[in-house]
Amino acid sequence: MKNDPLLHLTFALIDSFEKGLSIGSYLSQYLANFYMSFLYRYITENLFRERRKKDGTAQRVRMINFCLIYMDDIYISGPNLKLLKMAVKRIRKFAEDFLDITIKEDDEWIDFKSGEYLDMMGFVMSKERTVVRPSIFRRYRKSIAKARKTGKIDREDAKRIISRDGWIKNADCAYFRKRSKADKIVNKCKELMKSDKNVIYLAARQGQGCAAA
Repeated sequence: MKNDPLLHLTFALIDSFEKGLSIGSYLSQYLANFYMSFLYRYITENLFRERRKKDGTAQRVRMINFCLIYMDDIYISGPNLKLLKMAVKRIRKFAEDFLDITIKEDDEWIDFKSGEYLDMMGFVMSKERTVVRPSIFRRYRKSIAKARKTGKIDREDAKRIISRDGWIKNADCAYFRKRSKADKIVNKCKELMKSDKNVIYLAARQGQGCAAA
Protein backbone atom coordinates (compact mmCIF):
# COMPACT_ATOMS: atom_id res chain seq x y z
CA MET A 1 0.00 0.00 0.00
CA LYS A 2 2.83 2.43 0.83
CA ASN A 3 4.24 2.18 -2.71
CA ASP A 4 0.88 2.33 -4.44
CA PRO A 5 1.12 5.21 -7.01
CA LEU A 6 -2.66 5.57 -7.13
CA LEU A 7 -2.77 6.08 -3.37
CA HIS A 8 0.01 8.69 -3.55
CA LEU A 9 -1.81 10.49 -6.37
CA THR A 10 -5.06 10.48 -4.37
CA PHE A 11 -3.49 12.12 -1.34
CA ALA A 12 -1.56 14.56 -3.55
CA LEU A 13 -4.85 15.74 -5.07
CA ILE A 14 -6.48 16.05 -1.65
CA ASP A 15 -3.54 17.95 -0.17
CA SER A 16 -3.36 20.36 -3.10
CA PHE A 17 -6.22 22.38 -1.55
CA GLU A 18 -6.16 23.87 1.93
CA LYS A 19 -9.92 23.45 2.30
CA GLY A 20 -12.46 21.35 0.43
CA LEU A 21 -12.01 19.50 -2.85
CA SER A 22 -11.32 20.45 -6.43
CA ILE A 23 -14.54 21.12 -8.36
CA GLY A 24 -14.66 19.13 -11.59
CA SER A 25 -12.26 16.39 -10.53
CA TYR A 26 -13.51 12.82 -10.95
CA LEU A 27 -11.91 11.97 -7.61
CA SER A 28 -13.75 14.78 -5.83
CA GLN A 29 -17.20 13.44 -6.66
CA TYR A 30 -16.37 9.99 -5.30
CA LEU A 31 -14.78 11.39 -2.13
CA ALA A 32 -17.73 13.73 -1.56
CA ASN A 33 -20.29 10.95 -2.00
CA PHE A 34 -18.28 8.67 0.31
CA TYR A 35 -18.14 11.35 3.00
CA MET A 36 -21.85 12.08 2.65
CA SER A 37 -22.63 8.37 2.97
CA PHE A 38 -22.13 8.74 6.74
CA LEU A 39 -24.90 11.31 6.79
CA TYR A 40 -27.10 9.09 4.62
CA ARG A 41 -26.65 6.19 7.03
CA TYR A 42 -27.53 8.40 9.99
CA ILE A 43 -30.69 9.66 8.27
CA THR A 44 -31.95 6.23 7.23
CA GLU A 45 -31.11 4.37 10.44
CA ASN A 46 -31.51 6.86 13.31
CA LEU A 47 -34.37 9.24 12.63
CA PHE A 48 -37.12 7.77 14.79
CA ARG A 49 -39.45 9.18 17.39
CA GLU A 50 -41.33 7.43 20.16
CA ARG A 51 -45.08 7.96 20.25
CA ARG A 52 -47.16 6.99 23.26
CA LYS A 53 -50.38 5.07 22.65
CA LYS A 54 -53.51 5.38 24.77
CA ASP A 55 -52.68 2.13 26.56
CA GLY A 56 -49.34 3.56 27.66
CA THR A 57 -47.14 1.53 25.30
CA ALA A 58 -44.57 3.23 23.10
CA GLN A 59 -44.56 3.05 19.33
CA ARG A 60 -41.43 3.77 17.26
CA VAL A 61 -42.28 6.05 14.36
CA ARG A 62 -40.03 6.87 11.42
CA MET A 63 -39.60 10.60 10.89
CA ILE A 64 -38.84 10.22 7.16
CA ASN A 65 -39.94 7.87 4.38
CA PHE A 66 -37.18 8.43 1.84
CA CYS A 67 -33.74 10.04 1.56
CA LEU A 68 -31.66 10.96 -1.48
CA ILE A 69 -28.23 12.60 -1.28
CA TYR A 70 -26.27 13.63 -4.35
CA MET A 71 -23.12 15.66 -3.70
CA ASP A 72 -24.38 18.71 -1.75
CA ASP A 73 -28.10 18.20 -2.52
CA ILE A 74 -30.23 16.46 0.11
CA TYR A 75 -33.85 15.42 -0.41
CA ILE A 76 -36.01 13.83 2.29
CA SER A 77 -39.72 13.04 2.37
CA GLY A 78 -41.89 12.17 5.33
CA PRO A 79 -45.42 11.52 6.60
CA ASN A 80 -45.99 15.09 7.79
CA LEU A 81 -44.32 18.48 7.97
CA LYS A 82 -43.91 18.47 11.75
CA LEU A 83 -41.82 15.29 11.75
CA LEU A 84 -39.81 16.50 8.76
CA LYS A 85 -38.86 19.72 10.54
CA MET A 86 -37.78 17.74 13.59
CA ALA A 87 -35.72 15.48 11.32
CA VAL A 88 -34.02 18.44 9.65
CA LYS A 89 -32.89 19.79 13.04
CA ARG A 90 -31.31 16.45 13.92
CA ILE A 91 -29.68 16.18 10.51
CA ARG A 92 -28.11 19.64 10.86
CA LYS A 93 -26.79 18.82 14.33
CA PHE A 94 -25.26 15.52 13.21
CA ALA A 95 -23.67 17.13 10.15
CA GLU A 96 -22.11 19.88 12.24
CA ASP A 97 -21.05 17.78 15.26
CA PHE A 98 -19.75 14.65 13.53
CA LEU A 99 -18.93 15.67 9.94
CA ASP A 100 -17.88 19.29 10.55
CA ILE A 101 -20.06 20.56 7.71
CA THR A 102 -22.81 23.17 7.77
CA ILE A 103 -26.11 22.66 5.99
CA LYS A 104 -27.59 25.91 4.70
CA GLU A 105 -30.72 27.26 6.35
CA ASP A 106 -32.65 27.95 3.14
CA ASP A 107 -34.78 24.79 3.21
CA GLU A 108 -37.29 24.30 0.42
CA TRP A 109 -40.52 22.57 1.44
CA ILE A 110 -42.32 20.91 -1.46
CA ASP A 111 -45.92 19.68 -1.53
CA PHE A 112 -46.30 17.38 -4.52
CA LYS A 113 -50.06 17.11 -3.90
CA SER A 114 -50.38 20.84 -4.62
CA GLY A 115 -48.60 20.51 -7.97
CA GLU A 116 -45.22 21.75 -6.77
CA TYR A 117 -42.06 20.24 -8.24
CA LEU A 118 -38.51 19.34 -7.23
CA ASP A 119 -35.53 20.65 -9.24
CA MET A 120 -32.59 18.38 -8.45
CA MET A 121 -29.71 16.65 -10.29
CA GLY A 122 -30.73 18.19 -13.60
CA PHE A 123 -34.31 16.91 -13.39
CA VAL A 124 -37.57 18.73 -12.71
CA MET A 125 -39.84 16.23 -10.93
CA SER A 126 -43.52 16.55 -10.09
CA LYS A 127 -46.18 14.05 -9.06
CA GLU A 128 -47.21 13.52 -12.70
CA ARG A 129 -43.92 13.44 -14.59
CA THR A 130 -40.15 13.89 -14.67
CA VAL A 131 -38.60 16.22 -17.24
CA VAL A 132 -35.10 17.52 -17.85
CA ARG A 133 -34.01 20.94 -16.68
CA PRO A 134 -34.72 23.33 -19.62
CA SER A 135 -31.09 24.48 -20.03
CA ILE A 136 -29.86 20.88 -20.35
CA PHE A 137 -32.63 19.93 -22.76
CA ARG A 138 -31.93 22.92 -25.03
CA ARG A 139 -28.22 22.05 -25.29
CA TYR A 140 -29.02 18.40 -26.00
CA ARG A 141 -31.57 19.30 -28.67
CA LYS A 142 -29.10 21.68 -30.32
CA SER A 143 -26.35 19.02 -30.40
CA ILE A 144 -28.71 16.38 -31.82
CA ALA A 145 -30.01 18.79 -34.49
CA LYS A 146 -26.45 19.71 -35.51
CA ALA A 147 -25.41 16.06 -35.84
CA ARG A 148 -28.52 15.20 -37.85
CA LYS A 149 -28.10 18.18 -40.19
CA THR A 150 -24.36 17.88 -40.90
CA GLY A 151 -24.02 14.11 -40.57
CA LYS A 152 -20.71 14.70 -38.82
CA ILE A 153 -19.85 14.14 -35.15
CA ASP A 154 -16.47 14.95 -33.62
CA ARG A 155 -15.22 13.74 -30.24
CA GLU A 156 -16.29 16.84 -28.32
CA ASP A 157 -19.82 16.68 -29.75
CA ALA A 158 -19.97 12.96 -28.93
CA LYS A 159 -18.99 13.63 -25.31
CA ARG A 160 -21.66 16.31 -24.94
CA ILE A 161 -24.40 14.20 -26.48
CA ILE A 162 -23.60 11.06 -24.47
CA SER A 163 -23.36 12.91 -21.15
CA ARG A 164 -26.68 14.72 -21.63
CA ASP A 165 -28.39 11.61 -22.99
CA GLY A 166 -28.18 10.18 -19.48
CA TRP A 167 -30.72 12.78 -18.40
CA ILE A 168 -32.92 12.50 -21.48
CA LYS A 169 -33.35 8.71 -21.41
CA ASN A 170 -34.32 8.77 -17.72
CA ALA A 171 -36.97 11.46 -18.16
CA ASP A 172 -40.34 11.55 -19.90
CA CYS A 173 -38.78 12.37 -23.28
CA ALA A 174 -39.65 9.25 -25.28
CA TYR A 175 -41.58 11.20 -27.94
CA PHE A 176 -38.72 13.64 -28.51
CA ARG A 177 -36.13 10.85 -28.73
CA LYS A 178 -38.22 9.06 -31.34
CA ARG A 179 -39.00 12.18 -33.38
CA SER A 180 -35.39 13.40 -33.43
CA LYS A 181 -33.93 9.90 -34.02
CA ALA A 182 -31.72 10.50 -30.99
CA ASP A 183 -30.99 6.80 -30.40
CA LYS A 184 -29.33 6.47 -33.80
CA ILE A 185 -27.12 9.51 -33.19
CA VAL A 186 -26.24 8.44 -29.63
CA ASN A 187 -25.15 5.01 -30.92
CA LYS A 188 -22.83 6.71 -33.43
CA CYS A 189 -21.37 8.78 -30.61
CA LYS A 190 -20.76 5.67 -28.52
CA GLU A 191 -19.04 3.93 -31.42
CA LEU A 192 -16.78 6.95 -31.88
CA MET A 193 -15.85 7.08 -28.19
CA LYS A 194 -15.37 3.31 -28.10
CA SER A 195 -12.81 3.50 -30.89
CA ASP A 196 -11.10 6.33 -29.02
CA LYS A 197 -10.81 4.19 -25.89
CA ASN A 198 -9.23 1.39 -27.89
CA VAL A 199 -6.58 3.77 -29.19
CA ILE A 200 -5.85 5.10 -25.68
CA TYR A 201 -5.67 1.56 -24.27
CA LEU A 202 -3.22 0.41 -26.97
CA ALA A 203 -1.07 3.49 -26.42
CA ALA A 204 -0.94 2.76 -22.68
CA ARG A 205 0.11 -0.85 -23.30
CA GLN A 206 2.92 0.41 -25.49
CA GLY A 207 4.05 2.77 -22.75
CA GLN A 208 2.86 5.97 -24.42
CA GLY A 209 1.02 8.71 -22.58
CA CYS A 210 0.55 6.79 -19.33
CA ALA A 211 2.49 9.03 -16.95
CA ALA A 212 0.73 11.00 -14.20
CA ALA A 213 2.16 14.28 -12.96
